[in-house]
Amino acid sequence: MMTIRLFARVLATGVACLPIAAFAAAAFTDVWYPDGDIRYYIDHGVLDPHAIEDTMTYLSEYTPITVEEKTSAGSANLQFLNGSSGLEDDGKTPSYWVQNRADSDKKIKMAATSPLSMDSVMHQVGHALGLVHEFQRDDRDDHVAVCFNVDPVDYSPLGGIYWPDPYYNLSPYDQASVMSDGHQSCVTRLPGEDAGSRMYEYVGNPLSVNDINGLYRMYATEMGSNDPGDRFGAAVSSGDYDNDGFKDIAVANVQGNGLWLSFFRGVATDPAENVTGLEWMPWFKVELDDDVPVDARVALASGDFDGYGTDDLAVGQPDYDHKRGRVSILQLTTGPEDADKSDFERQFAPWGHKGIQHRYDLSPEDLELPSTQSPPELGAALATVHATDDNRDDPDDLRYEDLLIGAPGASDDNKGPVAKGAVVILQGYFSPLTSMRAVLWNPKATVGEFGAAVAAIPGRCALNGQASKYYEDFIAVGAPGNNGDNGAVHIYGCATAGGGALLPPPLLKSSYSNTVGSRYGQALAGFRIHVSDSSSKSYLAIGQPQYEASDGKKVGRVALNQILNDGSLSFVNGYVPSQHDGADEFGSALAVQQRPYSDSIPDEAGRETFIGIGMPGAKVDGVRAGKVYVWRPFNSDGSLHNPASVIEALNPDPGSDTRFGDSIATLRQLKDLGGFVAGAPNAVTPGDGIQAGQVSALQNGGGPYDWDGVRWNMNQEEHGDRQPTNR
Repeated sequence: MMTIRLFARVLATGVACLPIAAFAAAAFTDVWYPDGDIRYYIDHGVLDPHAIEDTMTYLSEYTPITVEEKTSAGSANLQFLNGSSGLEDDGKTPSYWVQNRADSDKKIKMAATSPLSMDSVMHQVGHALGLVHEFQRDDRDDHVAVCFNVDPVDYSPLGGIYWPDPYYNLSPYDQASVMSDGHQSCVTRLPGEDAGSRMYEYVGNPLSVNDINGLYRMYATEMGSNDPGDRFGAAVSSGDYDNDGFKDIAVANVQGNGLWLSFFRGVATDPAENVTGLEWMPWFKVELDDDVPVDARVALASGDFDGYGTDDLAVGQPDYDHKRGRVSILQLTTGPEDADKSDFERQFAPWGHKGIQHRYDLSPEDLELPSTQSPPELGAALATVHATDDNRDDPDDLRYEDLLIGAPGASDDNKGPVAKGAVVILQGYFSPLTSMRAVLWNPKATVGEFGAAVAAIPGRCALNGQASKYYEDFIAVGAPGNNGDNGAVHIYGCATAGGGALLPPPLLKSSYSNTVGSRYGQALAGFRIHVSDSSSKSYLAIGQPQYEASDGKKVGRVALNQILNDGSLSFVNGYVPSQHDGADEFGSALAVQQRPYSDSIPDEAGRETFIGIGMPGAKVDGVRAGKVYVWRPFNSDGSLHNPASVIEALNPDPGSDTRFGDSIATLRQLKDLGGFVAGAPNAVTPGDGIQAGQVSALQNGGGPYDWDGVRWNMNQEEHGDRQPTNR
């Protein structure tokens, strides 16, 4: 295992288990610590300082707040004193949050009890950071009943005579917020309101999920600078990397000579906000490699590869080590038994922790892939496959996911030096280094870039002549270089484990394109639609980015095929944009998002399907700025649907390409909040005129085709969206 350089200030750890839903507090716009930097001192009169020290450590490891303990009050900007609990001086007025208060006057008194609790310390520090009681929000009457105001400052709603300052609600109302602690005798939850919880694996946490996420909205800071030549958005992926119930975004950036990964955390918004329920804040950044070419290729895929219930991230570097290639498996969260965790780290949920717990680098030799004849380009394509575990009758069994790894330059040492291409199926488990694996070789004896694209196709596999009782994934492999770039796609059955080995699935069918130079199979995306409790249909979208339209221009095409039980491709529909200029590369990147047709139809009974299609060569105002198409191939009644929503690049620069849609991924399983995340690695970032790249989260605005107006944009210099005004 290699070390990763951490860009965030502190490396934190956590454990993985069941997600919970919880929400955050309201905040003032003027606060004591507008830069999120606390230098604290504990007065010797405080009888038990451990809860204070643990609270501040927790803040540094799980939130964007930075802390440093000082040995003297004169060098601190927060003092903890012995006395009646609360913020000191001036009573509790809005002025208490104003930044012009001198550092020497920023004090919190803690009652002289032993031991102190982290909850009580966190509540008071939350006030100092700008958080008020949750039950003082303007919408509190929809969620709680508050008793007669014997202390109007403590219980009056925001916006009233006692709390006139402007404020923000940072998320949906949170019954579990630490900012509601200590007031239960006067605040009663209304009937039907979810009580929420800060529990995780039977242990209470100092902050709820959205207490943490709310602090990120206030205090998250940029993770780098936009420098000319950066390729922020060279690859994108999404997953719930810290088990807080919200999908996060991972972005690859080729920056200088290094390959960096930037993580943006998903946060829930208040229903009153003019957004669709989810936004993304800067989280942390790591350097994966410090020696890469400026045009280095990168592939990303998210999945629960270790079975702990939280998403991990796979990173492919096909150009690594003179195109031998490498795949890195990054575990952001691991189980509580992880030997690397301290006792302090074991007891808390992973919500908000910053950093990589474990990294496993896999070479061609690690995956039993020969590399003596030609460089394999390992990691050129990645895809997540549902688990091959055949013991799913056990409800406690781990539900890990497997990983497909493309190596289009690989050659079989037993059959000569021809670079035919290969795909490695890596079984997900605790450690990728000890996992079982199988290798698929190009069934054709000629060069074809087999493995340049890989995809899972959810479907029912036939095992020993009988249909499996569980839905497993077919495997699709693209070979866009087959027959002089005409292209090919090969469909395999499901890999199964037996005799202590992973058995390669059989080749079911192959589909060869006769369209000259179309690069059929350069991008693939599979999905399934259930038509009844006992019947489903599986589909595969196939990109042909060099397809020539009827007007003679190479625009690209996406072919939609149903996958039959024998693996045959039955053509359903094709899409070629009517507006194109040639060299549009339509279909060079694909992703699929599905959600229920309605609240009355369960997820697994019927799904509305959207295919995200990258078109990075498309012109916008004469510049190849790129576009993303969101194609809904079926109407709700199952009939075919041809129009698509077209999303254009932001602020195309007249002097350079943008390549919006060069990378695209699904915002995983977000249902009505969901959509796609798309990279524009050559984009000029707004405001600074620097060509450094940009990423957009594309969300559905509510209607079946409402995609073009709802987006959240990110670059390296993004920060929290609810920052204090006195920052």
